[in-house]
Order: sequence, then C-alpha cells, then structure tokens
Amino acid sequence: MAVSNYDVNVATTTTAAGIRTIARLWQNAVERRWPGPAYLVQEGEDWREVSWDEAAQAVEELANGLLAIGVKKGDAFSILGSTRLEWVLFDFALGLVGAVGAPIYMNSSPRTRRTSCSTRGRSACCVKTSRSGASWKGSSWTTF
Repeated sequence: MAVSNYDVNVATTTTAAGIRTIARLWQNAVERRWPGPAYLVQEGEDWREVSWDEAAQAVEELANGLLAIGVKKGDAFSILGSTRLEWVLFDFALGLVGAVGAPIYMNSSPRTRRTSCSTRGRSACCVKTSRSGASWKGSSWTTF
C-alpha cells in the first residue's frame, strides 16, 4: 500500500551513493526552504512557531560557540536536560562540528549524572539549569 503523502525526495535509508550524517540531514532540511515552521514550542498555554531561519541561525551560533571553546571532531559531549528545542538544536550543532552528543536522562541519579559527565571520554557536559549560564530564548544552559 502506497502512502500518498510520502515525499520520495526525502531519503530514509543510507545509500551507497552518499554519506549521511546528522549534520548533512540538518543542512539538507534547512536548504529545502520548507514553507512551514521548523518547530513549534509550547510557551505557557500557547505555541510559538520557530522558523527554519531562526533554527538555522541558532544551530550556526551554537556550532561556532562549540568551536570557540575547543570542541572538535570526535569529541563526545554529554547533554543533561529535558527534551526541548534547545537540546535538539545543540545536538545538531554538535553534529556540524563533528562531535557526538551523548544524552543523560533527567531521571538518572545524581551519581549517574556525575559519572556520565566525567567518564567515557566526554569532553564536556551541557546542563539545563535554572540559575545561570548562556541563554537562548529564556533557557539557561551551563557547560563544564
């Protein structure tokens, strides 16, 4: 049975003809210039549209920031935070610089969180906080 709204231009499997990475998938999506918003973010009881240009600019700024602090290809970078737009954009930025995102679940114990950030070859850890750190659209993130 064929799916009527399936876009044959969107590859869903790895092909022998090209390399598929998270960074390339992100760049391809941005270059397509989709007509609708890239994301919808809940703010209180309302939903805010995030355009592809806004998301692309945020990913580019995050990637440049990662490069500025010395993150490089092959580095592993832990992410501790609830699933939200900032987490997704940060993960795409890691992909653009060739680093690897390694999530830490919010329901992990404090000991597991510390261990995950300090072992397994992690270069750094990005943590959602309510106190301090860099801010993007009102959310605070701290790296250490």
